Amino acid sequence: MQAASLRLIPLRGRVADGDGCVSWDRLLQGIVLGRDAEVCGVCLEGDGLSRSHAQLWATPGGALWVRDLGSRNGTWLDGRHITAPSRLDEGVELSLGPGVVLAVQVVRSEARPIEPQAPPVSETAPPRRLRGWLWGAAAGLALAVVAAFVAGSEPAAEPPEVTAPPPQPVDGPLEAAPPSPTEVTSRTEATTPEPLAPTPLEDTLLLEDHIRQLLLDLSEGQVTTFRDDAFVERVEETLPMFVDRRFSYWRGYCRWPVLGVFIAELFEREMRELGHSAARARGLAPLVWVESNLFVGAESAVGATGAWQFMAGTWQRYQTADDATTDRRCDWAQATRYAAEYFDDIFETCGDAYPFLAIAGYNWGEQRSCRLQADDRVSIYRRNTMPFTAHGLVPEETRDYIPKFVAATFVLAHTEAAVRIAQRERLDLNVPFLEPGACDALQIRVPEARPCP
Repeated sequence: MQAASLRLIPLRGRVADGDGCVSWDRLLQGIVLGRDAEVCGVCLEGDGLSRSHAQLWATPGGALWVRDLGSRNGTWLDGRHITAPSRLDEGVELSLGPGVVLAVQVVRSEARPIEPQAPPVSETAPPRRLRGWLWGAAAGLALAVVAAFVAGSEPAAEPPEVTAPPPQPVDGPLEAAPPSPTEVTSRTEATTPEPLAPTPLEDTLLLEDHIRQLLLDLSEGQVTTFRDDAFVERVEETLPMFVDRRFSYWRGYCRWPVLGVFIAELFEREMRELGHSAARARGLAPLVWVESNLFVGAESAVGATGAWQFMAGTWQRYQTADDATTDRRCDWAQATRYAAEYFDDIFETCGDAYPFLAIAGYNWGEQRSCRLQADDRVSIYRRNTMPFTAHGLVPEETRDYIPKFVAATFVLAHTEAAVRIAQRERLDLNVPFLEPGACDALQIRVPEARPCP
């Protein structure tokens, strides 16, 4: 019997499209299992399932293999977590996260064996005349073998010595000249294939890894896992805002190597003096880009002022007697010092286990934001991200705050991948800061640290 197809029987969850049957020809090429209908060969539905969760393929010998594609909830075989390509046998339960469990059944096609038929009577034995001819041929062959054996026992004569003809004069060189280094380089460049562009799945996985590392840095090692497809999609939708000319964020991107580096270094130094890690300080620093686009004199409609967008009431909590007579929120150096002290108070109030909620307190108020840590409406596994993807838990401005912050950090850390994702989200996206000399034309300088006018 030959394997004709594979049937995936859902024990938990369900097949979103089709009956779960996959032809063997498709398995030889490999299929993706997940919830994204545009990418997956079998689209499934269930809790904890990633868009591209696992890959399933077959070998020409008939073996089935499966591997995880960097999913958040992992791939399991009979309760065993797999981290490398693993053999998939019939009868083994394939679990894709907690919400999808599949049984594998190989459907085989029966092939009827070909029964041997007896040859006709006329062909069972050769005719008598042919038998006589065969005996004669066999006898002649035996005599030829004996004669060859006798001849081989005599010493073989040495072959005659062959004298090479004298060389004839030629017009050109006898050997071709070696190629020049330029020719070798050009041939190598012509034969070297160009590297393949990263796929959308690879860019999304890079974004997920970035968020996981960001949570690890901001929590100072307490948050080691990340699982929220809805939050990843929200960040991808926010990315065009940071690479589009119409939102002017490209100017902020050009300001970052000039002013942003000064602010980040000062912020890191202040945070370390307050007892925080350098990784947390570096992770928090891009928030100044989200707050003001690095305009030191920015002022919002509600009265927030300066690069760090301090409200007057919050500023008064940290200002000294020397600052009481002047508004120094436009002083980017002094505002950076007070921002470090403010974040120190926020993390002391909210703790380190939910850093995204703590950072949202900078926008919403640390007391209200930190109360969500004990809110029954928020899943304990998603308290870092769920308030920013669900309606009704936080105000709309705060709901977009953390996705913007993550988008800003991703643009600074992985600019090319961020641009690719943003261009897929918005086809008419303009990316001016990638044009040669775009940032130089702005002639950005570090502004003087001085009070607001």
